Amino acid sequence: MLANVYWSWNGIVDKAFCGYVINSLDWNKSQKGAYSKKSITDTGADPKVRNTDIIFCDNNHPISGVMMSYAMRANKSAGWNYAVDYCQDAQIGKYDKDCHYDWHRDTAVPNEDNQQRKLTAIMLLNDSSEYEGGHLQIEGVDIENLLTKVGDVIVFPSFLLHRVTPVVSGTRYTAVCWAVGPLFR
Repeated sequence: MLANVYWSWNGIVDKAFCGYVINSLDWNKSQKGAYSKKSITDTGADPKVRNTDIIFCDNNHPISGVMMSYAMRANKSAGWNYAVDYCQDAQIGKYDKDCHYDWHRDTAVPNEDNQQRKLTAIMLLNDSSEYEGGHLQIEGVDIENLLTKVGDVIVFPSFLLHRVTPVVSGTRYTAVCWAVGPLFR
């Protein structure tokens, strides 16, 4: 049993930086988000499961460094102390009306280096007053929406079941990264 299911900071990241991240990307180059079915290479694209536009930012983009630092801080502060080697490139998600991501886990079978995702870090890039719906929920956590304010950051073990409910109106933007390390034992 986890002593801490998640670790979070409310409004910790500056609103101007969050706006910079959204506006620094060419959304004409976005792609539809896929999801792993059985393994990292077995992906699906069923809009009933996931309907999100995404852009990956390599580790040289400022958002990647910020996300990695919060993942590492949470790993220690929450007492998980998972062995982590690196963070994957940050993924920026755009959730327009009807976009969502049904219940899922972010960890799957190991990659080719025999490593797996250990921690998921998510930052809300715009305020929830700019959209309706789009609630981040973790199974077993009795909170309707875990991210509500621009600059909120949450980190949780990637094996936890979680979802983003459908956006009813407006647009929701998030940054996500995953801390990766050797297999859980």
